[in-house]
Amino acid sequence: MDIAAILGSVRMGVGVATDTVGLLHSLRSTSRDGAKDLDAAIQRVTTLQKALLEAQDGISALKDRCTEQADQVKALEQRLAERDAHILHDTGKMAFVYVRKESADHDTKNGPWFCQPCFDQGKKAVLQFAQREFHFDRYKCPLCGSEIRVPNDNKPECLIAPVIRSHRFDSF
Repeated sequence: MDIAAILGSVRMGVGVATDTVGLLHSLRSTSRDGAKDLDAAIQRVTTLQKALLEAQDGISALKDRCTEQADQVKALEQRLAERDAHILHDTGKMAFVYVRKESADHDTKNGPWFCQPCFDQGKKAVLQFAQREFHFDRYKCPLCGSEIRVPNDNKPECLIAPVIRSHRFDSF
């Protein structure tokens, strides 16, 4: 039920109550056909009770809706506070992660890093180390599976020498 329907049923109930009071007042002043007037008064009181019950049901539904919306507002405020406690950080090569603001002022090399797509949806997923490559480390999100590549300081362990070949076709 919406607010307009609740107010309409309350208005109808007030109108029925006013008519019932007027009918009872006329019963007291003249008692020509008391049984007929009493049945009409009982019918109006029954209509009034139904209208009041509908109004109570509507009001309780609106209270439930109000508490649900208050819970949603509280969850959104928590999410906003959580987001304000983190900052978007570029780890290199267009790889973005969220880090806590306290650690953003210090060293952010060691994380913890939160997955940017998941964090934007309200989930907190810490990126897990997946693979070490030459000049890059791969980190993977356990929730959405997205990967980022972060530059590292790995140098080749041995010197790679080029192979000298002749450019002749018959030297296979």
